[in-house]
Amino acid sequence: MTLRRLLMFLVLTAATDASAQPLTFSRTDIPAGTGARGVVAADFNGDGWIDVATANAGRDTIAVLLNKRDETFALAWERYVDGGPFEITAGDLDRDGTPDLVVANADKSTVEVLLIAKNGSLKTHRSISAASNPRAVALADVNRDGILDIVYSAFYQDALTILNGVGNGTFEARMPAVRTGQRPQGIAAGDFNNDGKIDLAVANTGASPMTVAYGDGTGRFTRRMSRVRGS
Repeated sequence: MTLRRLLMFLVLTAATDASAQPLTFSRTDIPAGTGARGVVAADFNGDGWIDVATANAGRDTIAVLLNKRDETFALAWERYVDGGPFEITAGDLDRDGTPDLVVANADKSTVEVLLIAKNGSLKTHRSISAASNPRAVALADVNRDGILDIVYSAFYQDALTILNGVGNGTFEARMPAVRTGQRPQGIAAGDFNNDGKIDLAVANTGASPMTVAYGDGTGRFTRRMSRVRGS
């Protein structure tokens, strides 16, 4: 056996052995409000341990649960929101080094911003009008000014709406709406064409399962429709 073949044999053998190892998980159920629809993970109190926040449609609340470092979580606080929280995301909106929360309130057509203090407590919150039943929300710097912006899916308008971040936890003028397929819900932000500018992928529950909108770095996007094909 040549050296090259021997090396290939060892690599394949190692890969086979690794793939044969079973994956195991231990389960812990944590009370976190009724009718939870969304969950996000972040270190809300700056202790180096990942915490969680849930959006609870059953109680119209946001709940933050802090990591107790023993594989359990404890409720830190729960806050009522406008109504029908559907999805939640986290990011540092006021640039204080602590992740904040944004939730899409589908039933009341608002987006709610909750600013978090360094100890994990709630500082302030405010609602922003968000027409047409927002189902999903994402945070990304779409105009490359170093500040996170809000993108939410307007379910009944078949569009995405962008709220420009100011840097202190407030948001101003909306950019032009980004047209999607029918009944958009989930949003993912990333640089899909490797040009250094944020793009957006949207899951549509109606026709044309996915929309990819390519950003130009100013907050404007060019839409592409894609159909998900089986293997």
